[in-house]
Amino acid sequence: MELGVLLGRQAGLPARLLLQRISQEVAEQRRQRIRQEAQDHGREPSEEVLYLVGWTIVVRNVPRRRLSLEESLVVLTVRWQIERLFRLWKEDGQIDEWRSKKRWRIV
Repeated sequence: MELGVLLGRQAGLPARLLLQRISQEVAEQRRQRIRQEAQDHGREPSEEVLYLVGWTIVVRNVPRRRLSLEESLVVLTVRWQIERLFRLWKEDGQIDEWRSKKRWRIV
């Protein structure tokens, strides 16, 4: 499902709200994780949260003619993998640290 939305009260940036229902199996795994996290913090998850985990929800400001719903979901998956890769590089590879004090070597 896809809906046109406006983001921001003043600016009203046109965007697309993309929704895709996920499989019952994946939704139940998400619900179990959320219930466990809530229990660990002494809380109870809301019915709204438990319902929404059954959906993949994405907001895009790229026009439909340039990026379809299916392509947006692929981009989301690929982007997540890239984020994870950078996190590993920073944590284990320490790419965000350097020994040099010479600015021209760092830049």
